[in-house]
Amino acid sequence: MKVGVKYCGGCNPRYDRGNFAQKLSNEFKGIIEFENAQETNQYEALLIISGCTSNCADYTSYDMGKAVIFATEEASFETVVKELKQMLNK
Repeated sequence: MKVGVKYCGGCNPRYDRGNFAQKLSNEFKGIIEFENAQETNQYEALLIISGCTSNCADYTSYDMGKAVIFATEEASFETVVKELKQMLNK
């Protein structure tokens, strides 16, 4: 499964967004391919990693596939893992 990762601009990060993405990559190593989202690529899901709850990252020009998943804080990790596992099991 291929997931595009879109980051916010980072104006008010309240957690380490890069570390969050790395933890996800480690969690799904060999199962999900995460890559920085490109507008010209298609993904089965688009993961928006925002540094705060404003969730201001614009993602409307991306091919979002089946789902858009949002992370707005470190505590979002388990929810994101659960959503990705549900997609894998469909």
